[in-house]
Amino acid sequence: MKILLDEKEILETVKEDKKQALNYYTNELKPKFKKYYELYNGEKIDTKKYRMPESSFISRDVLVSIRAVMPDINKLLLTSNPVEITARNGEDEEKARKMQALLNYQITSQNPYHTIFTRLITNALITGCAALKVLWVKETKEKEIKDIITYDKLQLLIKNGFKVNYKEEYINWHKKI
Repeated sequence: MKILLDEKEILETVKEDKKQALNYYTNELKPKFKKYYELYNGEKIDTKKYRMPESSFISRDVLVSIRAVMPDINKLLLTSNPVEITARNGEDEEKARKMQALLNYQITSQNPYHTIFTRLITNALITGCAALKVLWVKETKEKEIKDIITYDKLQLLIKNGFKVNYKEEYINWHKKI
């Protein structure tokens, strides 16, 4: 069964999903994360609120444990490619190799790779979950092609979004197209 939605319905659905996710984060996850970070930082927390035995003792064990593990985790991060892609069959091997090279370039060269993954793993160890958003810049190169084309082809290139620099040529005072 195919369900077709128009653009307005899709946008409304996405807005509703975003609203539900934000409410879940605010009401469910944020209070838990606050507790976890208080434990991580060794801050004095309200023990009654979290149903813990009452004590004035503040422990930094969580912070020390996570910081002790991070050098070994960082060693793993820096010695291997962050992304590995395996081809499904022989003919996809070249595509998989190119995609792996592209993703590794975008993650390691266009982003502060070490910082991002260190924060991701630290947050995962503290809260039990973490999210990662990797941004990259679309790089394009202009390629100059010198060719003689018809006026119709020129208009088609312009219509399809190509940058076209053209120079009209004249032979014996007649325009050459």
